[in-house]
Amino acid sequence: MDAIKRLAAISLTALIALVATALPAAASEPTTWDSGEPLGLLKFLQILVGWPALLFVVITVFALFTARNNYEPPSSE
Repeated sequence: MDAIKRLAAISLTALIALVATALPAAASEPTTWDSGEPLGLLKFLQILVGWPALLFVVITVFALFTARNNYEPPSSE
């Protein structure tokens, strides 16, 4: 029973911390800010899909170039 209470306390603490840190993100922008031009579909897709895909490719290429080969020549027996 003590483990259940401990798990509930940890879960409740994590939930409170999550909600407390997420509240400032729910605030709206000040009315004095200029909202600017809306993003076009192509620019939106570039930001949402293109940059993560490019980052994935860069990390993959880096991993391939830095991976150890661990080649062992055949024994002479």
